[in-house]
Amino acid sequence: SIQKILQLQINANKFNPMGGSSYIRLPEKIRIKNAVVNVYNDNDQECFKWSLLSGLHYQCISRKKEFVETYKNINCECGRFLNFDHVEYPVDLRKISKFEIINQISINIFGVENDQIIGPLHHTQKRMPVHFNLLCIGDNNSNNYHYCYIHDLSRLVSKQLTNHNGKIFICDGCLLHFNSEKQLQHHQSESCNKITTTLPAPNTVLEFKNWNRTMKVIF
Repeated sequence: SIQKILQLQINANKFNPMGGSSYIRLPEKIRIKNAVVNVYNDNDQECFKWSLLSGLHYQCISRKKEFVETYKNINCECGRFLNFDHVEYPVDLRKISKFEIINQISINIFGVENDQIIGPLHHTQKRMPVHFNLLCIGDNNSNNYHYCYIHDLSRLVSKQLTNHNGKIFICDGCLLHFNSEKQLQHHQSESCNKITTTLPAPNTVLEFKNWNRTMKVIF
């Protein structure tokens, strides 16, 4: 049994989970790329909903994509809808997987650090036919975060990944880039973010032969 406690110290830290809230302006270097829809929801904390709706109806809406009123009671010809019942705002990253399951969609979420795209902060467990890439930006003066819809990931990140001027194909699961769509599909089929080990074929021998290119070490 315990006879004496010489010292007891308890340290407590406040944990603020990352989650979207009200409107935050995009960093200028990201805004000018015209790859992100940033809905102006200055009067609520439902940016998660507005970002997804702007992505869901991106092809159907030709103007005022950044206005909340555009997505209120929307009657789009595509007939698509998402179930936001029981969603608690602001939505933190830990709750997104449950939302994906309920709506049978997939979501990847990226972040921003020093005007560079990082992540994903949330990587979907299973990619679905209806898929969204979101950007989570933060306010340096507070602990607020804000979700936006990425409608062109290649335009958003290509310059930070390569100096190649031709078209590249970017994996939205790990931000690796490829020169062809076939290479990208092969990468994604091997379960992105997982390593595939390829063993040598039977009777394969690896041998060093270029002895003429070696240098003797003088001890």
